[in-house]
Amino acid sequence: MTRRTWVGAGLTVLVVVAVAARVGWVCDDAYITFRTIDHWQLGYGPVWNVDERVQTYTHPLWMLLLAGSSLVTGELYFTAIAVGLVLTTVSLVALLRLPGAAATWPVLFAAASSKAWCEFATSGLENALGYAIIAAAISTLAAPRLTPRRQVGGAWLLGLAPLVRPDLALVVAPPAALLLAHPVGRRRVLLAGLLPGVIWTIAATVYYGSPLPNTALAKLGHAPLSQNLGQGLAYVRNSLTLDPVLLPSWALGATWALVRARQQPIIAAFAAGSVLYVTYVVAIGGDFMSGRFFTIPLVVGLAGLVSSGRRAVGGVAVLAVAVSLANPSGPFRTGTDFHEPNWDDAGIADERGWYFPHLGLAPLLRERRDPPKPGRTRRPGEGRVRMGKAIGMDAYMAGPGVHLVDAYALCDPLLARIPSDETRGRPGHWIRPVPRGYLETLQTGRNQLADPEVAALWSDVVLATRAPVWTAGRAGAIWRLTWRGRTSAIEGVPPLDSPPQPARTPADGPR
Repeated sequence: MTRRTWVGAGLTVLVVVAVAARVGWVCDDAYITFRTIDHWQLGYGPVWNVDERVQTYTHPLWMLLLAGSSLVTGELYFTAIAVGLVLTTVSLVALLRLPGAAATWPVLFAAASSKAWCEFATSGLENALGYAIIAAAISTLAAPRLTPRRQVGGAWLLGLAPLVRPDLALVVAPPAALLLAHPVGRRRVLLAGLLPGVIWTIAATVYYGSPLPNTALAKLGHAPLSQNLGQGLAYVRNSLTLDPVLLPSWALGATWALVRARQQPIIAAFAAGSVLYVTYVVAIGGDFMSGRFFTIPLVVGLAGLVSSGRRAVGGVAVLAVAVSLANPSGPFRTGTDFHEPNWDDAGIADERGWYFPHLGLAPLLRERRDPPKPGRTRRPGEGRVRMGKAIGMDAYMAGPGVHLVDAYALCDPLLARIPSDETRGRPGHWIRPVPRGYLETLQTGRNQLADPEVAALWSDVVLATRAPVWTAGRAGAIWRLTWRGRTSAIEGVPPLDSPPQPARTPADGPR
């Protein structure tokens, strides 16, 4: 790039990041991870309830990054937003290093035009880390000369991607296969790619008693494929309605990359991986946050357009900006009073639209409010064991003295292994029946579960999540839970009947 081109490209990056900062916020689900980090820093370990080791987050690399950053800053809300914006900048700069970017850098304005891409650049979730890892991997591996050093560095980045989110393994699988086909340095590439995942899987299994996060156990496998597909297509429709820039820009860029597979095989491999990923998202029923799972594929689509070397792709940016300006809920038009407290018929919400008045960066700064702070003592009238559905900010503010039982089982190691009796549930939110005696068991520490099968399952859960790590028999319990640790014994199980809870605030949101 010439100096003039770099100036224009740099200003474009600043504009995109400024738009992301303008809509900066933190969502309720981020506070699940915040509670884990807070407990870790208090000395209880990286746990959600202090009396059991349960992995309640799906983004170990993001959790570790936030935990380290917040040790320096002393708080999590502003830290999460700042780290997200820095990583977003890294991703854009990495895309500008692709061959052809000298002529195509204006296409990055399409990122600023996407509602979901800008919103989840902050949000307290892992999306921005995914942007940076995927963009850096593409930039490293798509270089004109793929040296052994670049191969190893690229493989290491590919290996880190599933630690951002496990399902990103689908995005990086095709480029990883292509890289392994290269005859030079295959062993080092394989080691660099596999080492991060192997280390984390062993550590998680030993510490948490499960190679999978508890959220995966709770969310997957609770609806037939036909129902999931219908829900997944509803997720696509919702994204096209609320964010008409996101999916079309990805599809255009991915298609262009696949058409030019001979010229840029690595970028084409990432495009194929993004197609696998989007297909998977639809097959599992999508998500309840509009557009969230489609934001990382947009990075791949932008890479396909940037690497084309054709000035004409700048027209994509012009069209994207025009469409976004016409969108009343888009990133250019919403102000500090933006609020959309509803979800559609499929249970999919404009998540920022709900939480922005309470957890948006601009409203907090304008009104000089402090973000939520972690609790240190139980609130008046609150018992040691409490059940409910608000497990984000409400749980964060409850503090370590309260054991929270999650009705959706995202944070509960026993309920995650009991099927929901709902025929339809909001994506990722399947209410579990509560086995008789479960709350009493948690309160007393003695197994008082009425159903023998559930009681036996609880014995293994206790060994895996509550016993000291090297307790005799714990390895056998982990093995049983991993391979057959679920039960369908819900005969006679009563419906959710929560003890009285403190009044919810509007910021608790639509769970």
